[in-house]
Amino acid sequence: MVGEARATWEQFLGHLNEYSANPADADRQQLMRVADPAVADGQMQVFEQASAAGIHAEGARVTADFTAVQSNDNAQTVSAVVCVDVSGERVIAADGTDVTDADRPSQVAYELMFDRADSEDDSNLLITSYAEATDALAENPCS
Repeated sequence: MVGEARATWEQFLGHLNEYSANPADADRQQLMRVADPAVADGQMQVFEQASAAGIHAEGARVTADFTAVQSNDNAQTVSAVVCVDVSGERVIAADGTDVTDADRPSQVAYELMFDRADSEDDSNLLITSYAEATDALAENPCS
């Protein structure tokens, strides 16, 4: 199940990269193939705000490390922490200026929850929680 969670994450990250480059093209239905409605809606808000401001990304984020913290095959859930390398992604303003924060770290840790029960047909493992990790994260994959 951990392998399936990793594959789901990589699909989600692919959507984030695609829609960050072209925020106006963000597709909630595509996001919902790998994320529950709350996560998909949260990301759609980010893309809508970026599109309205004329901001987009160039380059891509890549997974530097994916670590399952807990997996429960009976409950069909996985919790994981992931380290995302953002050094290859630049934030570009409407006028073409690079507005990437100079103090942005090259890697960012996220805490993820996956659950099969939230899937419409119980066949897909969906991301049910996606949040930047706190400094108190015990299993920080970026350190």
